[in-house]
Amino acid sequence: MSVHFYPKSGEILQALGALSEFQIGKPLVLEEIFPLSCSAVELSSFMIGSKKFATGWLTFYWGETIAEYHAKQTSAIDAVTAKWLEIFSAQRPAFQQ
Repeated sequence: MSVHFYPKSGEILQALGALSEFQIGKPLVLEEIFPLSCSAVELSSFMIGSKKFATGWLTFYWGETIAEYHAKQTSAIDAVTAKWLEIFSAQRPAFQQ
């Protein structure tokens, strides 16, 4: 089972409750996550909380490194993307099995 999930700011626990509904005895992959409606820190908390349900997580990557995003930061989305890629990358060891 694969789902797209974009938790809302201030509603991380509710999002985890909604995610739990997708437990059907098959592996669950969050195939699309990104801090569109919450902060990168909140999405990180959501990912950590989702470990009891999910077996994999995929996020957006548009081909630019974290350093490239920091160097250009021509828009707010560049800053958000850089922060999110930093957090997502830093969490990798905790999510490897």
